[in-house]
Amino acid sequence: MAKFRFVARDREGHLIEGIIRSKTEELAVVELKETGYHLEDITIRKESSRFLGDLESLEIVPALRELAREFQALFQKTDSKMLSLFLRQMFVLTNAGIPLVKALGTLDGGGWPPSLSVALRQVERGINSGMSLHRMMERFPSVFPRTLASIIGVGEASGRLARAFERASLLAEQEAKIELRISSALVYPVTLVATAFLIMAVIMLFLLPRLSDMLLSFNITTFWGVHLILKVAKFIGEPIVIISIIEILGALGLLAFLLLKTPAGRNTLDSLLLRIPIVKKFLLRVGMSRLAYNLWLLTESGVSLLEALKILPGAVGNESLALTINHAMEGVIEGLPLSDALQEDRRFPRVFIQMLRAGEESGNLSESLLYLCRYYDLEIEIGVDSFLAIFEPLMVAFMGLFVGGLLLLFLPLLYQLTMHMGG
Repeated sequence: MAKFRFVARDREGHLIEGIIRSKTEELAVVELKETGYHLEDITIRKESSRFLGDLESLEIVPALRELAREFQALFQKTDSKMLSLFLRQMFVLTNAGIPLVKALGTLDGGGWPPSLSVALRQVERGINSGMSLHRMMERFPSVFPRTLASIIGVGEASGRLARAFERASLLAEQEAKIELRISSALVYPVTLVATAFLIMAVIMLFLLPRLSDMLLSFNITTFWGVHLILKVAKFIGEPIVIISIIEILGALGLLAFLLLKTPAGRNTLDSLLLRIPIVKKFLLRVGMSRLAYNLWLLTESGVSLLEALKILPGAVGNESLALTINHAMEGVIEGLPLSDALQEDRRFPRVFIQMLRAGEESGNLSESLLYLCRYYDLEIEIGVDSFLAIFEPLMVAFMGLFVGGLLLLFLPLLYQLTMHMGG
């Protein structure tokens, strides 16, 4: 028997937390409803019967595949464009009066990414068992962001679920737009840098070792700098050295990946990036756009300011700025306006603080936030264009210096080698 931790309310509305034993989650929900409880949340505490049952019925492989898909859904992020498409379709269906479960069943198996497909099946199963939609979404934070689940929760509570789906789709569209701008800013530089490193690797691993052997066979003397480069290239070209370099780079990459999975590691990286002038400007624009849009959408959906501030740290995409928002929430609890609480961090642009203060004092915070979102969207576009305009000639100059330096170093040697071979 498995154990399930549940949160429910009794007939008098009192909140109750406890543990119930049952074979499946669906049976546990039925048992709780029969006792007169109104279920708010249920999570598995210790699962054993499912795995043992699979062993008894010799269905180990299908069970392991299903567990692997569920594990993938828990940790693999869903593409914002696909999530936006799903939410938009849910808005169309629910706005037409189609029941929620039927709408989910209509969209199930519609060519979604694996993580979203698994999450949808689990969500549909939970709703059939009596769970609320936003509670089920909260179980898959990599698929459904916390901001999105909060908007859906407010829609469920207010009876305006279709409107909540529309707002959630706008949030996913905004995130997809920002991700597209970031990727467009990185594709060209990354391609050029990767090409430069590839050319350098080919030269160091294949061309220079052969050139070194040929020069030695003809007893051609070289400049000490060229001689050093040839020695290094020949050393790097050894199979054992190549394997060692790959192992070291792999270990460092794995260590960096694990460190970036921790809040401290992400905070360190984000803080370092925010100290690089060009990168800082772009990241702040992205962070301010996400902050303004998410805060606008949450407050417009009926979420209180304090509840929104609890959600926003996970929506800005920057751990360092998230810590500032958490600190600002403490100031708001103490009675400070949000603009004053955020102003303590000097990284926040003056335009953002002034516009936020104007919205607070005029009682029209939503309009100010929407203006800030549009303002920083435009700033991001301008920033990407400016970055590419500066980076392109710099990379062309770098590639020219790189290739020109190689020619200056090795053309005389190639000339001497050709003369010896001709002689």
